[in-house]
Amino acid sequence: MFDIKGDRISLATEDLAIPPFKDYYNNAKDKSLAVKEIEYIIWLYKWNTPYEAYPIDKRASVVGRDVFGDEKYVPTAEMKELIKRFNEFQETPGTRLLSAS
Repeated sequence: MFDIKGDRISLATEDLAIPPFKDYYNNAKDKSLAVKEIEYIIWLYKWNTPYEAYPIDKRASVVGRDVFGDEKYVPTAEMKELIKRFNEFQETPGTRLLSAS
């Protein structure tokens, strides 16, 4: 789900077919902004991004600066819901086990 290739996120057709992402993208008036917002979520919350090196309390400002040119970027309410769903999709039995220990 949402592969990272070099310094870019590959948004495959099947990624944007996942219902919450599909709805978010299809409902967006500005499709290029919607893609950037999805990329922001992936860079910030996917478990294997280079941004994992930053402390969690600084990560959002670094990703906001790099994706939007704004260290004070604040996700919309709709994005916050998409973030919640993205994190649910990433949870596996293995990650639950690690979190519990």
